[in-house]
Amino acid sequence: MPGRRPAVRLLVRSPARRTAEPDPAPRCFSPSLRVVPVASSAPGLPPPGASSELRLPRAEPRPLPHSLLLTLGEVFPCLSPHPPSVPVGLVGLAGAPGALAHRGPPSLSIRSVMQKYLEDRGEVTFEKIFSQKLGYLLFRDFCLKHLEEAKPLVEFYEEIKKYEKLETEEERLARSREVFDTYIMKELLACSHPFSKSATEHVQGHLVKKQVPPDLFQPYIEEICQNLRGDVFQKFIESDKFTRFCQWKNVELNIHLTMNDFSVHRIIGRGGFGEVYGCRKADTGKMARACHRGSLRSRARRGSAHSPPLFILDLMNGGDLHYHLSQHGVFSEADMRFYAAEIILGLEHMHNRFVVYRDLKPANILLDEHGHVRISDLGLACDFSKKKPHASVGTHGYMAPEVLQKGVAYDSSADWFSLGCMLFKLLRG
Repeated sequence: MPGRRPAVRLLVRSPARRTAEPDPAPRCFSPSLRVVPVASSAPGLPPPGASSELRLPRAEPRPLPHSLLLTLGEVFPCLSPHPPSVPVGLVGLAGAPGALAHRGPPSLSIRSVMQKYLEDRGEVTFEKIFSQKLGYLLFRDFCLKHLEEAKPLVEFYEEIKKYEKLETEEERLARSREVFDTYIMKELLACSHPFSKSATEHVQGHLVKKQVPPDLFQPYIEEICQNLRGDVFQKFIESDKFTRFCQWKNVELNIHLTMNDFSVHRIIGRGGFGEVYGCRKADTGKMARACHRGSLRSRARRGSAHSPPLFILDLMNGGDLHYHLSQHGVFSEADMRFYAAEIILGLEHMHNRFVVYRDLKPANILLDEHGHVRISDLGLACDFSKKKPHASVGTHGYMAPEVLQKGVAYDSSADWFSLGCMLFKLLRG
């Protein structure tokens, strides 16, 4: 058409490299543009190779506004003399978790940001760091390599922890003698024992009677921690090991697992809590179980934006007590003492948090490959911290009388009745 304008396309040309000294303040540039006609079959248009170039005026460089500089300074520390107010790795640009996570040597910027982040939450204390696996390993490595005065304390602490993991009394008796001779008697003879007299008398009194409980050296544990809590811990905070700790905490806060990290296998069970699937971690190959309220298939159809949370738990390969009862008959009294002790520990853990389980039965007690039990299917568990429940729920044959009576409030006592019923079932069939 005679009056039609040629179609054009915009080509962005990068600004020329500057050879002068950089300005003290960051500047932004507007790229130069040129308009080039696109080839067209319409009559009257110039051919593609014709020189018809329109240049737009190039903008002069100008400093960034102060408000924008402060905003960018929260993301890019190099633009601001002050550290950002949030951890660098927590920003997550372009929707990628941990996009700004540090991948090289420990960074002082990450250290300062993460230290402030952890201090605001009360995490930079001796108890918090020493009780974490990562924090303890870095603290131990720092003491063994850089602090001669703390090295004997850490070695003594590790020997006590090895002693506490021993299962038989014979092993504990032999190891306790070694620990006492190496770390207590040797220091007493050298008159350099840094611990209290009461701790020494506590251990000596038990060893004379050949009593070796797992917590035999507990007084020494408390005094070791007290000696490490002061100047030693402050030196650790000022060291490169704490910088490494901050770096790993930054990475830890940016780990976001999704269903793409697992390959889901067949369904392995259903209960009041939902469906349970077998799954495998894609990068490690470790098997686990995925618990979900509802169906993973319906979750995939709806999308995960507003779906209930998905729980990844340990895979229990040992079956449940109901299966072993039906396949192998009743349990021995010795076996039931062991299982009952572990179940009581689980119930006590829930009751201390004001949770009543309400569905204790053999089918809900799972075994792992080592023979230890787990209480599963918390679909009927209820919080009674503010108001006691009165609903009649559970499995007939294991429900307490107060649960069967409608309108009667109850608390954790209902679980103890169910425990007795379950033990009787497993012992007598």
